[in-house]
Amino acid sequence: ERLLRHIAPVLSSQSATFFEATTALAFLAFSEKPADILLLETGMGGRLDATNVLERPALTAITPISFDHTEYLGNTLEKIAAEKAGIIKRGVPCVIGRQAPQAAQVLDGKASELQASLFRLGHEWKVEAGRYISATRNIALKPALAGTHQFDNAATAVACIEQLPQFSISDEHIARGIASANWPARLQPLSAHPYQHLLPAGMQLFLDGGHN
Repeated sequence: ERLLRHIAPVLSSQSATFFEATTALAFLAFSEKPADILLLETGMGGRLDATNVLERPALTAITPISFDHTEYLGNTLEKIAAEKAGIIKRGVPCVIGRQAPQAAQVLDGKASELQASLFRLGHEWKVEAGRYISATRNIALKPALAGTHQFDNAATAVACIEQLPQFSISDEHIARGIASANWPARLQPLSAHPYQHLLPAGMQLFLDGGHN
């Protein structure tokens, strides 16, 4: 509340959107409480995103690109990938998750233009038989989060760690973190719930807040 009052006049004069306002608020809070690593997630795209004001992040990462917010980002994977590629910065390494060929081609082109090294799933690292494998690491992935896609997600996090050599994070720490991650309301099983008795025999109840 204190920080919001501090920046309210600026937000009002700039006709800021809700996301722009909360992003500015977050940056102000972060500036008062510095962290070892600030993990920023874009709101929609990348190129024009409110989070994309940092000129020299330590690392960028792009997870799988699909059709999302097409009214703003475009109606083809190539157009959407071009917007997402806006977070790639000159000379800054970029971790790339699993991509369709059309999206991968756009990302490769943008990285080449900006001389940003890519660390890509299926090239510099891979997920195979439940393991993260690169030239320097081979780690068994045992995600606590539900869904086979979480193997790719966990591996992407490991790939990011590999691109941050200034932080000493052991394989043991990585394995422990992945195995203990908890994300309420994302494929969360509800075993003791008032509605449980309404389920047909053999069925399970899950809570998921995914919006798209």
